[in-house]
Amino acid sequence: MDKKLISLLILLVLVFSIFISYVVFNEQIATFTRASSDTDPSAEKSLIFAWPLTAKATGQDKVMINIFVRNEKKPTFK
Repeated sequence: MDKKLISLLILLVLVFSIFISYVVFNEQIATFTRASSDTDPSAEKSLIFAWPLTAKATGQDKVMINIFVRNEKKPTFK
């Protein structure tokens, strides 16, 4: 292979591994992905939707159920 291509591939692997190690070991991203205690789900604010509203209990009718779990606080977007 060409020396320029080999050097570009090595550079790409090096930059990619630095990026992956930054993402994995960065504390801010780790705390962002974990739920905190102030995000406990609320039974009053959570929603359950089902469609169709009526179905026979034969085991052949399909019902789609969507569940939206919410907490007490309003969402804050940064």
